[in-house]
Amino acid sequence: MTNIDTSSIIVVMMTIKDIYVAINKISPVHYDTIVKILRRKRRPSPELAKNLEKVTNIPRLAWLYPDEYYNPLIAQYSKKEKQNKSKKEQKLDNG
Repeated sequence: MTNIDTSSIIVVMMTIKDIYVAINKISPVHYDTIVKILRRKRRPSPELAKNLEKVTNIPRLAWLYPDEYYNPLIAQYSKKEKQNKSKKEQKLDNG
């Protein structure tokens, strides 16, 4: 039987609300800020990245530099946004 690292599986299952609730136990953060970070519209401060690391077990470098260090949550939520945009564009084209 092989050992599987389940920490990344747990992280990917976290919803935006889960992150929001957990991070606000450490320091107050607006829900929109979390959404913008996950959708690559904003980068966290070093302090917020440190707190996100505590909550998600994703290294702070992956929060600060998602283009250089893989972050499964940012990948998951930025992918969802791209899918939603393409659906909206299809509706406009079919208009």
